[in-house]
Amino acid sequence: MPRKTLKQRKQGAALERNTIGSRIMARAGGGQDPNWYANQLFTELQNNSGEPGPGSLCFFAYNAKSPERYPFYDRRPLAYIIDISSTRVLGANLHYLNPAIRGEVAASLINKQQVDFSEGYSKIIHSYIPSNMGSMYAIPVDGNEYRDVAKLVTENFVDKTGIFVSPETAWDS
Repeated sequence: MPRKTLKQRKQGAALERNTIGSRIMARAGGGQDPNWYANQLFTELQNNSGEPGPGSLCFFAYNAKSPERYPFYDRRPLAYIIDISSTRVLGANLHYLNPAIRGEVAASLINKQQVDFSEGYSKIIHSYIPSNMGSMYAIPVDGNEYRDVAKLVTENFVDKTGIFVSPETAWDS
């Protein structure tokens, strides 16, 4: 029997975990663009979403009310929800973190009601206007789910005119 390649072993391990993120990565094969990953995630979450609210990690579409106020913003946040009111959703958008640490930060959030983002993570705190948000889907509460979904390339950074901005710009800012 031929030996499995490293790629085959990784795909097998991902399938064994069977998280939303691992299923999407397995379907991606050699890689896809961020729109493909986002569409796959939206589809998966329509069937597997938890209840969005404070203390949950959520994925949603967003259009800034006043984009001219920002050098860039993310149209598809992956945000740990801190607070929700009728006028705003306050969240820590993990897409502003380098993917090298994003998965581990996401996994560390599991089941935490109070998270201090003041130490080194203040740049990821954003306020969202509910009327400018699409449906908000909560990632199922599981450390592996959080980690694997956070690793997906789903961010969509744009400038005030809607022109694509490289994610590296957000990670380094």
